[in-house]
Amino acid sequence: MMDILIQVSIFVISLGVLVKASDYFIQSAEKIGKFFGIPAFIIGVTIVALGTSLPELVSSILAVVQ
Repeated sequence: MMDILIQVSIFVISLGVLVKASDYFIQSAEKIGKFFGIPAFIIGVTIVALGTSLPELVSSILAVVQ
């Protein structure tokens, strides 16, 4: 029972850190894009594209290396 409680606690804390880190990432990307005069739509599309493609790229590279 205690093992499950520890795992759930780790999951909740990790989820909180992930949400805060993604919020910080998006705010930083928005500031950088606005500094260079890039429209908000382009910034959003780029972030979504990177967020969805990067895990596939990493797993593909790791598969090739192995």
